[in-house]
Amino acid sequence: MWKALGQPAKIIIPLFIGLCLPWMSRASFMVRWLLVVMLLNACLGIKFSGLKVRLYHWYLLAANLAIGVLAWLLACWLCGGNTEVAKAVFFTAISPTATAAPVVIAFLGGNVATVLMGFLISDLGISLFLIGLLPVVTGQMDWRFVQEVFLNIAFVMALPVFLSRVLLHFWPWLADFAKYKIAPHALWAWSVMLLILGGMARTTFDKQEVSAVVILLQIGSATLAVCILNFLLGWIIGPRRCKLESSQLLGQKNTSFTIYLAITFASPVAALGPLFYILWHNSWNAIQMFQYEKRRQRRSACFLSSSAPASGAGAGHPTH
Repeated sequence: MWKALGQPAKIIIPLFIGLCLPWMSRASFMVRWLLVVMLLNACLGIKFSGLKVRLYHWYLLAANLAIGVLAWLLACWLCGGNTEVAKAVFFTAISPTATAAPVVIAFLGGNVATVLMGFLISDLGISLFLIGLLPVVTGQMDWRFVQEVFLNIAFVMALPVFLSRVLLHFWPWLADFAKYKIAPHALWAWSVMLLILGGMARTTFDKQEVSAVVILLQIGSATLAVCILNFLLGWIIGPRRCKLESSQLLGQKNTSFTIYLAITFASPVAALGPLFYILWHNSWNAIQMFQYEKRRQRRSACFLSSSAPASGAGAGHPTH
């Protein structure tokens, strides 16, 4: 039981510690590098022949766009014209797949390659559509975020892919080394990243001028509903063998990207939506890891119990 709690504890505890230590936001420059390290380890085990575009990748992109637009319209209607709350919901729901999604799937024993392809389609697709959606939602337009998206994807995704191919070309044995020696400890890098993200979230929250508890409750409950819908709809959309991967692609969001967009093109209040989502989707990731670890331990126990009689067969029985 306690061993099964070890993996999710590495998610929840650092996040809450970071929320109590706003000065951790000073290490924000490390987030991208930590992602590069984690994704490099994941890419070392990928056969790029498995990077194929699937039909459900496009379904997930369409669902992401639909949820973003419909959630914004619904929030505008329910909140009685409170555009700040509606914007917070929009920037949460429209967020593309998180750069850490392939890493999480690796920890959960899923197909990293299909999530990696889904991430590329999601981030590129959502970024292109935001060019037309942002003027409608915010009433203004700025092309700086296009450069930000390109640099984010090129640095966080292209660099690990390129390095993994170069390293494997010269040292093929690194694939097994990454899988069996590094992967079991890679979650610590994610823990450090969540510690920093928690500090960044606290710093951003402290800068808000919002004191109305009602607004915070509205944004928190709305983003929780969006989180549940994303993971559930992703599971429904995904084919039988890729339910977990599909759910993760739609549910785990690149909130750091939309926090930047919200602060740059809308308002600090709008950034509260993605900030709340950090708590929601990482909490679900922790539950997933707890369940996965319990199943893994159960399978290991069943294997040991089934093999035990073979070694002790006839030990306590007289021979006739």
